[in-house]
This record gives sequence, structure tokens and C-alpha cells, in this order.
Amino acid sequence: MNRKLLDPFEPEYPEAIEACLDDEYAVKCAFSHNGELLATSRSDGFCYIWDMDTLNVMRKLSHSDTALAGLSWSRSGRYILTYDEAGVCVVWDLQTQTVRVRVEFGSAIACARMHPRNSAQFVVCPVREAPSLVTIGKGESAEPMVQQILISAES
Repeated sequence: MNRKLLDPFEPEYPEAIEACLDDEYAVKCAFSHNGELLATSRSDGFCYIWDMDTLNVMRKLSHSDTALAGLSWSRSGRYILTYDEAGVCVVWDLQTQTVRVRVEFGSAIACARMHPRNSAQFVVCPVREAPSLVTIGKGESAEPMVQQILISAES
């Protein structure tokens, strides 16, 4: 855009709200990497997946009865990680609408994130435990492998 042709008194932000998503229980939200979907983690234990083209809910994922603490998308947008205040992490497959893996920790989870390149791994930071790297096993009956990440204070 040519800056010389722009009106210097015109604001650089939208003048009106174009749309509103009605989700009164949303605690946190995150866009998928391509921006087509928006996920909201809710205080009632659900995760809603919104289609940003139609502004409608396309998936309702029931995590648990406790409030969700957050969520994280896989790079492809096929999987989403949800975690709650009770220490439970769930990775969902949005194509099949099924739980890919469920892992429980002994304390609340401060943060959890999907690996940016490998959708079979995610990192979890429980409040009272060491951070852990979780690797999802192959096949439906395979158990996830949880490895604690040891952090040394020595330089």
C-alpha cells in the first residue's frame, strides 16, 4: 500500500465490530495455524471449535466436569490438546471426533503445548512436578510414554 495516499487522520483499527461469537463460558481461546478455526476452552469443561467462515460451532468436545485451563493446536490443525485444573491432558482427533490419548498428572497443569512439528508429542508443566514430554504411542492400545524433563540449576 502507498502510505502517501492514505488519509493521516483515518484510524488504523476497525471502526465497528463485524461479528460476535456468543460463548459466555470461554476462558481461553486460540486460532488454528491457518486461522480457519478458533478453539475456546470453557469453564464448564467443554472445548468448542468454531468455524470462522460461518461463525458456527462445528465441534463440541467434552473434556471433563472441571474447568479447562487451556488448549494448544497441532500444526496441521487436525489435533487439539486440552488440559484442565485437575491435571488431565486430552489430545483430540478432530477428523474422527475421538480421544487420541488421555494422560493424568498428580497436580494441576500450569501450561501444556503441542510440539510444533511432531503431532505425537506434547510438553506439560504441572504445578508440583517436573515438566514432562509426552510421546503418543502408535496404535489404539499403545500407552503414552511420559518422560520427565530434568532441569539442572548448575551452569
